[in-house]
Amino acid sequence: MKQNSKAIAANILKKILQHEGSLATHITTDTPPQTKYYCYQVCRNFFLLAHLCKQLLPKQPRQKDNDIYALLMIGLQALIDSEDPDYAIVSETVNACHTLQKTWAKALVNKVLRQFINHKETYLANAQKNIEAKFNHPAWYIDAVKTLYPQQWQQILSSNNQKPPLTLRINNQKITTKKYLEQYGINAQPIADLTSAIILNNPCSAEKIPGFAEGQCSIQDGSAQCAATLLFPQDAETILDACAAPGGKTCHLLEMCPTLKITAIDLTTQRTEKIDNNLQRLGFNAKVLNANANEVDSWWDKKVFDKILLDAPCSATGIIRRQPDIKLLKQQTDIDNLCQQQQNLLNNLWPLLKPGGTLLYVTCSILKQENDEVIKQFVNQHSQAKVQSISLPFGNKTDYGWQILPGDKHCDGFYYSSLKKLPVSSSP
Repeated sequence: MKQNSKAIAANILKKILQHEGSLATHITTDTPPQTKYYCYQVCRNFFLLAHLCKQLLPKQPRQKDNDIYALLMIGLQALIDSEDPDYAIVSETVNACHTLQKTWAKALVNKVLRQFINHKETYLANAQKNIEAKFNHPAWYIDAVKTLYPQQWQQILSSNNQKPPLTLRINNQKITTKKYLEQYGINAQPIADLTSAIILNNPCSAEKIPGFAEGQCSIQDGSAQCAATLLFPQDAETILDACAAPGGKTCHLLEMCPTLKITAIDLTTQRTEKIDNNLQRLGFNAKVLNANANEVDSWWDKKVFDKILLDAPCSATGIIRRQPDIKLLKQQTDIDNLCQQQQNLLNNLWPLLKPGGTLLYVTCSILKQENDEVIKQFVNQHSQAKVQSISLPFGNKTDYGWQILPGDKHCDGFYYSSLKKLPVSSSP
């Protein structure tokens, strides 16, 4: 029996609407491609679709009927962007009510979708008068981006709503970027001065990427590939990669310098397994620990590190195009708590860095509150911490680091700040 991909997507989206996990939690390799497409498209265009539902529905659905609410959004999205005939979209969406065991909703779904079809242009035009519906972002985020980036805010919002590119990092320990492209005849484009990065012009799943299983390449955005370069690894250095899953930055460091002694930690077994899997696929070794980075005494052997990479938990407001459910799941009230987590990690990990060493602070946020302001507070409280100058081929210098915005050179939004630990005698 053919599965109704709209019904499967509606059940996943119901959980997202109720903050029961994320798309990454519920979408697996077994999820049908069409179901995945519906889930991502609805999240990308959630605020437009929510506005349309508000106009079309006689009343908002009860929480227990969020699957029907999600199903309506799926149907509306299909009517907006699908090349399928309207009647076929309506029919499949109505039939999904049966799959969801809510046959009572068939008449409602049919009525709402047909009403939209009959007055589509009017409904879409009216939606442009609502700022959330027009830009498909929550109002708090729009306001924050307008304030922080008055010249670029619309470009940022537009980039967030686009499907992201598929970027590879070539493992130059196994093959040069030039040879990889020649060997497989891959249609790709480079990214600025990132010698190992290419963007595939014809994206595909990981298992179909030439050389992926053999460890010749990994999937990693260009902005994320800047981390290893900025840390500038040297032979036999000891490096701590805190919050390391899925291990992309750990592996990139080893690709640049295989003699490194890296300790990679993350909170759960599920996350550390991803690090182990990537290390094994690429042919590297590292000390992988299932631990809480903040609880230093539970895992640290008292040997200081030459360098520390802290990819801190954040709002992920720079990678919305990859994780569009962030628009639904993250609230403005979350930011203060995240900033406190970031400060805690900096404070707890700083003693693990040897004098003269470097701590690279990283987020995939574009909010100053999580970036420059966190670093400003930290250096004001730690006389041994000195901000080091950063320069990358794209992005912009900030007071305390470097900010890359979504879409810049086709990359994600990322923030970097490099802190050098001065010897005690050298501190002010």
